[in-house]
Parts: sequence; structure tokens; C-alpha cells
Amino acid sequence: RSHFGSSGSGSRKAAAAGLTPIMAQWAFRLAAWILARGAALPVSISGREIIVDGKSLFLKGVNWNPVPKGGEQGYGGVHFRGFAQTDSQLMSAARINAVRTYEPIVDVEVLDILWQQGIYVLNTVYISGDTDPDVVMKTVAALKDHPAILMWVIGNEWNYNMLYSGMSLDAVLARVRKVARLIKDVDKDHLVATVYGMVPTESQVQALPEVDIWGLTVYTGFFFG
Repeated sequence: RSHFGSSGSGSRKAAAAGLTPIMAQWAFRLAAWILARGAALPVSISGREIIVDGKSLFLKGVNWNPVPKGGEQGYGGVHFRGFAQTDSQLMSAARINAVRTYEPIVDVEVLDILWQQGIYVLNTVYISGDTDPDVVMKTVAALKDHPAILMWVIGNEWNYNMLYSGMSLDAVLARVRKVARLIKDVDKDHLVATVYGMVPTESQVQALPEVDIWGLTVYTGFFFG
């Protein structure tokens, strides 16, 4: 029988460990919270399927980029925390099981809220070529063990916007590869994706062997633009 956090042997054990009974209770609650959240799930590719924890995953996703009314996008303008609870409930009701961001979600509580609704995150960790590539390492290291993380994403239609910088296409291609390598150095258990406008050439695909998944933004149809 456990006496953790109660008077008697539990308190004596906590005191022996240098914890007061109150501190021991909080430690127990923290451990229970971590166990409830779960650990990162193994993610891999089999043919054209994404395999999560041994099961095929069919993505039903949206791009999620909440900005308050009257606010501006810019870099850092996304307000994930303010919309996470409401938006995740709406998405869950619509049977959405994944979101892709344009900027990284670094708030663990936001990831917790999404995960509670069964929503995976395709977390964009590098969007601007003016940013030092090394910044991705800290973000990936901090979040890689969260079960909501499905994959890391680099860029958004970078062949059109050159990573929102003045770089050349060749320089952008090299930067995407460098960032992908940095991510893989920190986290070998999650996939790395990049988002391209229309369809990349065979040589571009071959130039980025560290990229596991290509997301395609396809501008076709009768009424766009």
C-alpha cells in the first residue's frame, strides 16, 4: 500500500529525500501528469504510408495560424495559446487529426491541449532564411519527446518566396538541407518535411535526402488568384 504524500512512512521518505510533504505531493502530481500525457510515439514511413506506433495514419489536417482580430501576422504574431482550447475543440468535432503551423509551437501547454483532442502537430521550425539555422536545435530538443509532435517542417513554398529572404534558389536548397541535417542530429525518431510550391524536380528531391516528406502546395483550378 502506498503512503506517498500522507503522514507516516510517506512523509518520512519524503523528508529523507529532502522534500517536505507538500513538495512530495506536487512531485507526485507532476509525475502523474507526465504519465498521463505519454511519451513521444515512434513515427516512420512505409511506402506511401505514415506509420505511428505501428499503425497507418491517415491525415485529415489543416494549416493552423491563429491571429487575434485586429492583429498582424508577421513573425511572432501567431497567438496559439489564446485559440488552442476553442480551435482544438472545433477541429476535433470536424474529425481533424493534424495541424501544420507556419511558425513553431513552442508552448508545451498548447501541445498538451491539442494532444488531448487527438491532434498531431506538423511543427514548422524554420520559415525564414534570415534566421540562424542553429535555432532549430533548441526547439527540436525541447519538444521532441511530446506525443503530439508528428514531424518537423521546413519552409513554406520556399521555391516561390526563397524562405522569405533575398537568397537565391540554390542557396535556399542548401539551407533547407542544412536545417534538415540539424534536426536529424537532434531527433532521429521523427520525420522531416518540407513544403514546396507545385512539384519539385527530380534533382531537387535528390538534393535533399534528409527530407522524408514533401508537402505540395498545388495552385490549380478555376478560381484561384
